Amino acid sequence: MEYLFRKRIALSTLCFFVLSAALSACSSENIPNNPGEDIPGENIPGENGPGENGPGENIPGGNIPGGNIPGENGPGENVGEPLPLRVEIVSNTFLLTPVELNGTTVRKGGAYSERLATFAVEVVGFGSEADASGVALEISHVDDGLYAQVEARQHGHGSTPTFSLTVQYDGETAFPEGLASIQLSLKNIPEGHSFAQAQTLQFAIVDGQAKERAIPVSKANLQAFNAYANTEEGLKLHYKLTENIKLESVKPGESNWTSIGGHMLSPGKLGTFSGSFDGDGHTLSGLTLYADELSLYDSMFGYLSTDGVVENIGLIDVNITGGLKLGSLVGLNRGTVQNSYAMGSVEGYNFVGGLVGENEGTVQNSYAMVDVEAHMFVGGLLGINNIRGTVKNSHATGRVEGTEKVGGLVGHSDPYTTVQNSYATSHVKGASYIGGLVGMIGDYGTLKNSYATGDVEGIEKVGGLVGENYATLKNSYATGNVRGSENVGGLVGHNGATVQTSYATGNVEGDKHVGGLVGRISTGTVRNNVALNANLMLTADDDTLMGRVAANIVQLSSTVEKNNARYGMKLSYNNGASVYVPTMGPENGVEVGAAAYTAKTFWESVFEDFEGAWEWNSNTNLPILKDLAGKQNHTLKPLLP
Repeated sequence: MEYLFRKRIALSTLCFFVLSAALSACSSENIPNNPGEDIPGENIPGENGPGENGPGENIPGGNIPGGNIPGENGPGENVGEPLPLRVEIVSNTFLLTPVELNGTTVRKGGAYSERLATFAVEVVGFGSEADASGVALEISHVDDGLYAQVEARQHGHGSTPTFSLTVQYDGETAFPEGLASIQLSLKNIPEGHSFAQAQTLQFAIVDGQAKERAIPVSKANLQAFNAYANTEEGLKLHYKLTENIKLESVKPGESNWTSIGGHMLSPGKLGTFSGSFDGDGHTLSGLTLYADELSLYDSMFGYLSTDGVVENIGLIDVNITGGLKLGSLVGLNRGTVQNSYAMGSVEGYNFVGGLVGENEGTVQNSYAMVDVEAHMFVGGLLGINNIRGTVKNSHATGRVEGTEKVGGLVGHSDPYTTVQNSYATSHVKGASYIGGLVGMIGDYGTLKNSYATGDVEGIEKVGGLVGENYATLKNSYATGNVRGSENVGGLVGHNGATVQTSYATGNVEGDKHVGGLVGRISTGTVRNNVALNANLMLTADDDTLMGRVAANIVQLSSTVEKNNARYGMKLSYNNGASVYVPTMGPENGVEVGAAAYTAKTFWESVFEDFEGAWEWNSNTNLPILKDLAGKQNHTLKPLLP
């Protein structure tokens, strides 16, 4: 009895401390009613029974989890801060464009091309897959110009559910800095989780309606771009190349490109290209375009309007065969072509250039290493520079061949045009109006701070720099050998305007009117120039048809003064059988020796504004043009015995 009494006292005390807050009572009556005397002593083990190892010590309060009894602590494991949920876009980029790119598709409808993008959205942060099963994604705000819709739920991985979100852009609304936003919320958030309502997602709208919103062009969507850019809407947009691309080669006589833009009357063309294309310093290799000789604008871009811009692009291994008004990059330019180049070959009929066929806008900071062949208006860079067209800071090299108005840089440059800070190293060959830099340049034009180094061959009006000049030509030079028939000059074949502060160094040969600087001067002014040729040769037997400065001068309508000629220059005629000894006169200039023309002070005295346009090459003792690229390291040809 004493043992049983001690047992009841211990258990009563334990119940009071552990369960007093959760149970209404704890007393001896709560223990099963087995009177002490009815439990025989031998049935209670002496050491292992309840006496010492029973509930008195081995039923700790913690074994009856207080937190799992709702009366006090609620759910034991879920106590603490709720788990935060967040929304994440699975895609690396979000682009809305009218051409296929990164999963974006195009649907035509209404007054514009609908821009649609569908991408995956994940909701992460769940404690278990069961918690994620009931959550739903909904849209609480969409910017003007957008339409967004949550599609059917996709299967997620583990405890992350994935939704399909489709956003449509109207193609018209402008967004600040190209960014748009939608706000997403969650509903049916499970207990123990939280979400920052109306979470904002920002993304780029890439629609091509401004240069800063240019449509990316890559190898994956290049053909789609070529087709879309030729649509009525696509001709107005802006594009940017994102990588170097090599086009698939094609069989001879086939094309892998369609010219972008053309005249409204051109077959299959909807109009000119008024947008922009930024190569972003990348290259496009292997562009091949083949057309017949009656076709127009066979180039990467056929026709640029006054607003059109093509820039920062390099064409490698380009191969163009066509008809009229074609170049490797642009057929007819009324806008801007800049910071671009081409390498390859171009062949056509008329108005053909290594980079641009016909220019009525601006071509600058560009070059062509292209073999060019055509009939008329043929140039290493431009076929023709139309009225008020400008070419500057550009150059060309390669072989240029044609019949009429052929130039190493420009075949023909109209009145009121400008060619400046440019050069050509091309070998030029043709018949009439053939120049190392420009075949012919018209009235009120400007040609300055430029040079040519290639050899020039022609028949009539052939010059080391210009075949026929009616512009103001100054601060320029030519170093190539010149061969022609009539009106052949080391600098200009025939002059009708102004030639000043310039020089020539190449040998000159012809049948009639052969001059170290100018073959024939019909009118205008030739002043303050230097003829540094080593040899002039006339095939005729009349020495009056040649001169160290000019061969033929119409005195009443021209001014020829303050010109200088190299001492020791050999002037021969009758195919070299006879030697002409020059007399003093405007056609022969003032004779100057090597001690003078190899000194900087001589050139400073002859050339006005020497410091503004020229610099001194102390290695070759010759003046070269300031701020003009290329290899200006030429030396004088040795004098003949």
